[in-house]
Amino acid sequence: MDQQLPEHMLYEVQPTKATADAVAYGLLQAKGELTAYPYKYRELPENEVRIRITYTGLCQSDALHSRGLWDPTISYPSVPGHEVCGVVEALGAKVDNFQIGERVAANPQRDFCGKCEFCVKGNNNLCPTQNGLYGLDFGGFSTHIQVPSMMVFKLPDHFDERRGAPLLCAGVTMYAPLKRHGRANLRCAIIGIGGLGHVAVQYAVKLGMIVTAFTTSFHREAEIKGLGASKLSHSTDLASLKKEEGQYDLVLNTLYIEDEEVFKQQQRLTAQLGTYVQIGAPPSKVSFKIDYLYIILNQIKVCGSIIGSYGETQVIIISKINRK
Repeated sequence: MDQQLPEHMLYEVQPTKATADAVAYGLLQAKGELTAYPYKYRELPENEVRIRITYTGLCQSDALHSRGLWDPTISYPSVPGHEVCGVVEALGAKVDNFQIGERVAANPQRDFCGKCEFCVKGNNNLCPTQNGLYGLDFGGFSTHIQVPSMMVFKLPDHFDERRGAPLLCAGVTMYAPLKRHGRANLRCAIIGIGGLGHVAVQYAVKLGMIVTAFTTSFHREAEIKGLGASKLSHSTDLASLKKEEGQYDLVLNTLYIEDEEVFKQQQRLTAQLGTYVQIGAPPSKVSFKIDYLYIILNQIKVCGSIIGSYGETQVIIISKINRK
């Protein structure tokens, strides 16, 4: 190998791929490119599933985490990837609800306690003792991954993992707040039509909402309207945003905007008694400023949303929005 790879607390690094059980691709430091990291499996715990990975999505949070932009104290090597599809290769001694060779998936959450008030109510994504899919453990940028069976999902025959892996994070991240706060005939603004927003448009339309896509990519107008958006509007132009002020019952913002005036004007898209949901998460050094006066005077609900629960993820997987 061209360089000496660092040791890892959980995985035994190997000198070559020939002697390895698996190969991960991660960052050895905050800056740089992904590096191949051949390693031996750690012992398979009795409650875990070993998955041979076939497809993994790329999420913006992978870069924010592994580049140290959320937490500069993370440990390296860092192997991200939390939108994972694959095939069961091995089962822990007490796992009896999966079979070798079965198609499965894993999302951004590795585990949860199952006992706290959030878990009991089905909100396991808010469990205070949960662990993310990667951190000290390697994530989905690898040939294999081991995940507790409680957070492994069976894939139905119709699920196309070649296109569907991003639904395990991006998909449920948008579906959950739309289902929670939306309803048929609601005027809905989706700000940012990228990896999150293009999925949000489709789910909002399927839930019966009237959707405006806020974007800078007007060259993609036909494509975005093909997803179901009724119209397009500019996401960062102040004059354009002001014309749309107060017109939307539900606003989902997938962006983080450092320009204070633009960000405030995006909030002002929300109608009286409407709901504004912030989903785009910035690097830790970026601070958001809420337009408190507009929000107070118009009795607007402001909230955030983080991925989705096990149940909400299951809905995404079994729905036929992503068919072979």
